[in-house]
Amino acid sequence: MTQYCHGIVVRVALGLIVLAVVGCAGTALTKSWRSPDYKGQPFKKLLVVGVSEWPELRRSFEEEFVKELKAAGVNAVPSFVLLPETGQADEAQTQAVKEAGADWLLLRAWFACA
Repeated sequence: MTQYCHGIVVRVALGLIVLAVVGCAGTALTKSWRSPDYKGQPFKKLLVVGVSEWPELRRSFEEEFVKELKAAGVNAVPSFVLLPETGQADEAQTQAVKEAGADWLLLRAWFACA
């Protein structure tokens, strides 16, 4: 292997290591907003829904968000246990969502750029 090729291989390997470390880093809430006008009751159960072309991303988002909410004392359920990965929900799945008893919905969507 030439010196030039060796340098490229080393740079690519270092780049992949950096990406792996950065990709595994945790996230932190830097800003939040709360409506000062909201006078409703506190929610009892939150349904966390991720909308994505990538089922793994949806599941990961929902699992992590529910985990964090539960750690903060919020009763939450991920939608992937109730709704299909793709397509529309059928009548039984729609009924399961109703029976889950969620009174609030947290929705996050990701779409690929064309």
